[in-house]
Amino acid sequence: MRLTVHVENAKNSTGEKNTKEGIVKFKQTFNTLSYSDVNPDEVNAILNSIQANGLGTPTKHYLTNEKIPGHSRGKKK
Repeated sequence: MRLTVHVENAKNSTGEKNTKEGIVKFKQTFNTLSYSDVNPDEVNAILNSIQANGLGTPTKHYLTNEKIPGHSRGKKK
């Protein structure tokens, strides 16, 4: 299963990107974290490690099945 965690007070990171005009600096905030291949009994340990590592304070989380890459199988509207 996949664990998705929403956090508040997330860390900001800066990066650089090469463009035609030169190097551009940008900021990123990762307030949604995703973990693959998680068992339901490992959730509390992961939530505690997020807060202990200073990645933010978990506000809500949920477990879902893994996404299957490709086109959706639903009917087009």
